Amino acid sequence: MPRKEPNHRYPMLWSPDRPTVVYGPDAAIGLTIVEMSELVRVRYVNGEYVKDEDDRPRSRSRYLSDRSWTTDKDLPSGRFRVVLYSPHPSVDWMEAFDEKSAKALESRIGRIASRVKSASKELVPQIEEARRQARIAHQAFLEQQRVWQEKEHRRRLLEARQESEKRLRQGIAQWSDLKALADFLETAEKSIEGLPPETAAPMAERLRLAREMLGSIDPLEFLRDWRTPDDIYK
Repeated sequence: MPRKEPNHRYPMLWSPDRPTVVYGPDAAIGLTIVEMSELVRVRYVNGEYVKDEDDRPRSRSRYLSDRSWTTDKDLPSGRFRVVLYSPHPSVDWMEAFDEKSAKALESRIGRIASRVKSASKELVPQIEEARRQARIAHQAFLEQQRVWQEKEHRRRLLEARQESEKRLRQGIAQWSDLKALADFLETAEKSIEGLPPETAAPMAERLRLAREMLGSIDPLEFLRDWRTPDDIYK
């Protein structure tokens, strides 16, 4: 079986695009064939690692000139492993058949096929339980989404109401300022009526220009332009 704590990790190793499966009588079984590695002692010589042969003649002067050293590395072993596993989500199961010697794996094909059939039946309860747990998790997710959407709806509705009230108050304050100006102009108009004609004429022209600049102060126009909470949050 593979070591639980490998000396080296290769996150970019090649992997098949989709699993290869064998269909047993009750469930599918994943199948893959890999070449096993083995931890061997290697020596660094002249810029490359080579297997360290303990029985070869060694020259101290040669190793000093080569500046060699030894370490352990995982290298291909030339032997293969057949791995059976569960391709079904949330069902954790695996069983491996290692090649021990030449043609040893070929002699175990019948046993591997038999194990595919028996494992197919053994996995059925786990698959059904995994599906049941998946349905429960899905329902929990839907409920979580519903609760979140309700909270989000209340939050956005509250924001819309606050924004609408803010704009209404701003509109009322603006209208109040304009109403005060309109009252002022109305008082000025009454004062102009008591002036001599030569003085009243230019003041009346100024009054006209002021009213044009002031524009409409009809409160219904402000109310029509006001955005309700439903206008802000649809």
